[in-house]
Amino acid sequence: MNAFSGQFPDATVTGCYFHLCQSVIREVNEIELKFVYDTNDEVRTYVRCLRALAFVPPDDVEQAFDILSEAQPTADHMDELSSVFEHTYIRGRRRRGRAAQFGAAVFPVESCNQYAAGRV
Repeated sequence: MNAFSGQFPDATVTGCYFHLCQSVIREVNEIELKFVYDTNDEVRTYVRCLRALAFVPPDDVEQAFDILSEAQPTADHMDELSSVFEHTYIRGRRRRGRAAQFGAAVFPVESCNQYAAGRV
């Protein structure tokens, strides 16, 4: 994305929903949640909801993620999955200090959001 933006600074670069889904499933496999994902409907639904955040209006994604996180199923490594998703796609890592300030996400909400694409 960065190389393309460098060559075409006026172009709008957006992420692909397919690759977002691939990334989430890859993380599920890497943190050894695959068996739980395959056998637990509650975990599978939660992971699908994480991917579905791409269709929420960009201004509402953080709040939707917070609501979804409160309903996170109890299973090993679920906190890790939510944390990785948050740091990668929602609001980045928490900065040092007392204030609730976050750095930039690896892929900001606007880059992966599909809300406008679904409104034809």
